[in-house]
Amino acid sequence: MIEFSAFILMGLLVGSILLGAFVLHAVLAIVLLPLKLGFALLKGVFAAVLVVPAIAVGVAVLIGFVAVGLSVGFAAMLLHLLF
Repeated sequence: MIEFSAFILMGLLVGSILLGAFVLHAVLAIVLLPLKLGFALLKGVFAAVLVVPAIAVGVAVLIGFVAVGLSVGFAAMLLHLLF
């Protein structure tokens, strides 16, 4: 049973590494966005057009990375059971 939980933890580790990389990328993009576009562009409509879809896509990608990590762990566990 320890091996199975190790495979699941391995999958979660892969998912968390991918998740951490994405979070770092998203934070850097959010921090650098005002510098690239200028602070004036982030006011009003531009902020709603740029930031809200970025947050929605970010949440979807984070969920996807967690799902990939879990599926890698479960696939490794099933392969271990079969072979």
